[in-house]
Formats: sequence, structure tokens, C-alpha cells
Amino acid sequence: MSAPREEPGAETRAAFDDAFAQAVRLARDGLSPAAAAFLGHVRDHPRLLRRDAFQELLDGVFTTVGSINLMPKEVTAPLQPWPVLIDAARRRHFERLAVGLARLVRSLPRRIFGGDAGRIAGFYGLDPRLAALLLAEPSGLEETLCRGDFIDTEHGLKCIEVNVGAVAGLPYSAFAPLYAQHPEIARFAAEQGLGFDHTDTIRRLFEHVVNDTSGAPGWPAGRPLEILVVASDGRQTAVDSHPRAVYERILGEVAAAAGIAASVEVAPRSALRFSDAGVEAGGRRFDAVVEQYDVAPSEELYRAFKAGRVRLFTGSIGLITSDKRNLALLSRLCDSDLFEPDERELIRAAVPWTRDVTPGVTSRGGRKLPMPELLRRDREALVLKPADAYGGAGVHVGPHTAPEEWTQVVERALGERGWVVQEYLAPRPQLFQAGDEGWAWHDLVWGLYAFGDRYGGVLIRLIPQGESAVINISRGARIGVVLEADPLG
Repeated sequence: MSAPREEPGAETRAAFDDAFAQAVRLARDGLSPAAAAFLGHVRDHPRLLRRDAFQELLDGVFTTVGSINLMPKEVTAPLQPWPVLIDAARRRHFERLAVGLARLVRSLPRRIFGGDAGRIAGFYGLDPRLAALLLAEPSGLEETLCRGDFIDTEHGLKCIEVNVGAVAGLPYSAFAPLYAQHPEIARFAAEQGLGFDHTDTIRRLFEHVVNDTSGAPGWPAGRPLEILVVASDGRQTAVDSHPRAVYERILGEVAAAAGIAASVEVAPRSALRFSDAGVEAGGRRFDAVVEQYDVAPSEELYRAFKAGRVRLFTGSIGLITSDKRNLALLSRLCDSDLFEPDERELIRAAVPWTRDVTPGVTSRGGRKLPMPELLRRDREALVLKPADAYGGAGVHVGPHTAPEEWTQVVERALGERGWVVQEYLAPRPQLFQAGDEGWAWHDLVWGLYAFGDRYGGVLIRLIPQGESAVINISRGARIGVVLEADPLG
């Protein structure tokens, strides 16, 4: 993509003006009027096409949030220097989608299968004894941490998967105040008469944990609350990628508002110790544990939760609630009496056509076809993915997969249990800064958090078009920092 400078040539300037005119329209429809205005601001101030115009900001977010050491660069995705500007109306829409779909997914084991462990085990490919353990009370279903990933299409936001438990990306909302205070961004806001706000994901998480734990029956009034964030021993969720000092500051504010004292610690899973007294790490016993797993949840921790020795967010119930076949259930059964009218409306609006891959006959677009025939014929309209994978692993996007490779994936999916097929969704692109100096159209994934029934904010991953059909940090996606921008007064 061309990279206009302060005095671009006529050809470059024409491409620049045409792209920005289109981008302004798309930003107004897909982001906010403020996002459209920001692109106009960039057009009038071409220096903002240079990444180094934001270098102080980009350096600062990795080292300082109010002088607090935050996250090392080696475990953090590159940041997009331009803010992602949404407005209050779009934030309210996000909240309806995030909380509504989280409730639906949590309801499926009982709504669809009546809580029957055998039927649940058969559908999700679990051992029946494990399924029975997962659904026995306390199950943790209502307290789960959830992130639904959405693609913004010409028909609105569509959910491509729901991750429950493995909800990475929590600390990025801590960067929003630094973006709002950056001189170039603050100058734009002042000129436009805009005020900035943001949904603090870490704060929403701790509000959820504090309210659920201290509000549980039998919790002694005034008792201090000890919270443990369990990081895996792997690189992506290692202890040093969790901003403990930021956690402490925000938790202190949340606890004070609730009228209690609370503290937080971060420890790797290998540091956990279990006894009849509860869950310990570093010689401290904890009342609540936030588990961020990257491969499989801890069975010992889940059993401690079942025994009432600790509150757990989210734990092993994620083996069911994170399964991509849940979207297939919602899609396939949408028009049944299992759902209320408002639920059916939400599913139709936000859940794309999705099916679990089985050898039988399926329907799509008014046609009934054997699943093998559908998969082989409609490559360019479909996406195949394992039901239990995450991080973009195993995802095959039909229009971007060679026919020979697609044939191999189809045979594998038909021969194995646990794959889903979904309609391909073309993202509505947005224009953002790219390279050392320039711009490019980007595809975005909107990760909308729900903690229980509480909206938790948004994680944006974006990637220049053509770099990868799968928009994931492991594939080179960047992180977009979200600001809520609305007119002052």
C-alpha cells in the first residue's frame, strides 16, 4: 500500500484521497462518527501516518501505567498506534451481544440436554463420568469468564466462536488512558469537542470476582478477600505477562467500593498446593482463583472448587462451554421452541450458519445435502475448524485454502469427531496506520467480554488485508486499543 508523505505526488495523493473517502464512510458505519472524524484529521495531518509520531506512546505503554511496570515486549502483541474509536451506542450494542450470547451458551447443557451427563458426553466427546462431575453443583456456569469473537460484516457483527475460561488479552484495556492523553489524540479530541472513556476490563473482572465471592451465602462480614490469578507456565500467559501491580491498584479500588479489604497474587499453576484447608500458593491460602488456562484446566483445582474450598473462575466447565459446537447448536436449533422470541432474534442476528461435521444430511440456504457433498462443493463459502481448538489453530478458511489442501482437511474432518463448519464471513475492512509510514486496509476481530452477566469490554485484533485469513495474534495480528468517544455535554 502506498505511503503518502507531507508532499505526495499526484498519483499517490489521488489514491490517498480515494481510500480515505471510502474509509470515512466505513468508519462512520462500523465504528463511530468520531472514528470517521479521526481519519479526516489524519488526512489533514499526514505526519500521523508515521508510526514514529506515536513512538513515545508505543514505548510508554510497555513500561509505564502511572509509573507501574506493566508488560514486557516479548510477551505482548504489537499495538496499532491509532486508537479504535467507538461510541456509547456501539458499546451498548456490544454489551447486549456479549452478555446475551454468554447466557445462551451457559444455558445449553441444561436447555438442550436436560443436564443429562450421558447425552452431554456423547455430543461433546467426553467421558460420561467427567460430564457428570462438570455439571454437578457447584458447576461454576453462572460465574464463567467469557469472550465472544465477532466479525463485523455488511450485515452486522457475527460471532465466530465463544471462548469461556481461556479469555486472554485482559490487560490491554489498561493502555486506554495513555492513548487518550497522547498529545496528538488529545488535540484531535479537543478540536472535535469529544470526551474519551473506556471500559476497564480488569476492573470489570475484579468487580465480578469480589461481588460473587464476598456476596456468597455464609461469607463472614468484613473478612478480607484473597484472590489468586493462576497463570500457566507457558509463554503466552506467563506470570510476567500479568501486571500484578495494576491488579493490586484496581482491586484495591474495587474492594474499597464494596466495603471490604482484598489482595491479589499471581502464581504459575505449578506453584499451587491443595489440602483440606483449601488452595495455597507461596504459603498463602486463597478464597477465589481466576484460572487462565492455555491447554487444559487443573483437575485438582476444580475438585477443590467442588468441595467448597475455593471460588473458581472459570475452571473445567470451560471444556463444555468453550466448545465451538455450541454455536452449531444455536444455529441449528434457533427456530425451535427451546428459545424465547428475543433469544431467537439474537441468534439470527449474531450467529452465522454453523454445523457440527457429521456424515448425515444437513441444510444450508434452503438446500438439503449430505455433509460430505456440501463440504466438497462449497469450499469458497465455508470455514472448517476443530471444535476444541483455540488461538487460530487448525482453522481453514475455504476461500484462502488451496483446493487440494481443502480436500485433505474435509476428509480429516469427516473421519474424526469434533469439527465444525461455518459460513465464511467477509470482514468489513477499516483503514489504519501500517508500516513505518503509511496506511492499509485491515480486517478486525472484536473480542467482547462477559464476566457472568457483567459486560467486560472489548479486545480488538486487527491485521492488514492479505497477511492472514485468520485474525489471531499467533498469525501476526496487532492489538487495537479502544476508546469510547462521544461529544462533550
